[in-house]
Amino acid sequence: MGKWKAVVIAIGLAVMLVGCGARESEQGAVGASSLAGEVSEAAQTSWSGFSPTSATVSRSQRFGSVYSAALGKLSEAKELKSIVGAMKNAKQIPGMLDVANPEYDVVLTDKNGGKRELHLWLGTLKGKDGMYMFVSDTGTGYKIDSEDADDLRELIGKIEYSSEQAIANGEIVQSIRGLANTDRWLDFVKSVGEGKSAEVHIVTYSIEGDPIFQDLLFENGTIVYTTDTTMDKFGVPERTRSFCKGIDNAKSEQGTKYTLNQCDEPVHFEFDIPMEND
Repeated sequence: MGKWKAVVIAIGLAVMLVGCGARESEQGAVGASSLAGEVSEAAQTSWSGFSPTSATVSRSQRFGSVYSAALGKLSEAKELKSIVGAMKNAKQIPGMLDVANPEYDVVLTDKNGGKRELHLWLGTLKGKDGMYMFVSDTGTGYKIDSEDADDLRELIGKIEYSSEQAIANGEIVQSIRGLANTDRWLDFVKSVGEGKSAEVHIVTYSIEGDPIFQDLLFENGTIVYTTDTTMDKFGVPERTRSFCKGIDNAKSEQGTKYTLNQCDEPVHFEFDIPMEND
């Protein structure tokens, strides 16, 4: 399947702290060894006595809230032990952080309904550190060491996200079976035209059945366009982000082709709706 080209969002911790851009596949999630000596032990009272029975993972969309479209759920005792262990071992990063958007949201739930909601950064490279924050406190970060981060990458990497689940989650799905939930795209285009905040999520499945994600979030006159190929086992795993101002459309006998305009970098985004779905 085709891949989409855009600006790459910074994921390295050193990069996140200074607010500059870098390619994640080269940087990893938290790769600043110069900060290692500055990291203090975290006050991990939140994890004391907490024994989750499940962990729901989703692709994060914004700070301060959990994205409702879950990728999947982890419930085996060994999996949950690895997740909680990584959080307990993490060390608090001093100061208020200014970081790139989270990669994942993780909600851990215990048998009594108690919850821990997290934003998580892992990157794609093995041997790199990670980071997490509590959704309720996005100014405080905790550095996950590389060994624990590798365990978390492996756990999340095992999750299978089917087209059936994506459709049920309300995401637009493009697969060999056709196109589903096109009404979500038309609603998004209408909202952008009216200047109303909106979002839409597109999942394209490769021939091998791997999901490739495109997220478009419109707020304050800007479309934040993100691509995520990290679950495409036969592609280059990376996340990219661009900022655009509007949507163009061109009609033909086959249907309507939509593209993004006034982007900060060249973006190859095309979304085609056949005539019968238009």
